[in-house]
Amino acid sequence: MYIFGASQSLEITLGGAPAANQLQVTGSYVTINTTTWAVTAMTAVSAVTNSGTVVTLVPAPGVGTVNVLKELTVYNADTANVTVNVSFNDNTTVRQIIKAVMLTLYTINYNDNNGWK
Repeated sequence: MYIFGASQSLEITLGGAPAANQLQVTGSYVTINTTTWAVTAMTAVSAVTNSGTVVTLVPAPGVGTVNVLKELTVYNADTANVTVNVSFNDNTTVRQIIKAVMLTLYTINYNDNNGWK
């Protein structure tokens, strides 16, 4: 389970420009109030990569809340293999979570029950 507090976010970047198509990213996260522990929002993740530029998938939450990643799927829609990096950004200190060479038309998936596959 990945929990993101103030100044923490989840990001994706590629090892370089894809041959033809950016990778597609879908998923979801919930926002939880840290006082009542009630879920205050459920948000879908829908993004595409931007070559070597960082794309934020789960933003830093507001004060008094945390974001909890539930599921994330990255699909290689490119015509070639692509290196993908998913990272945890803790107030500009970036920690790599997963780095994978993805075959064309393949996916990697995270869910909070089974981790990365």
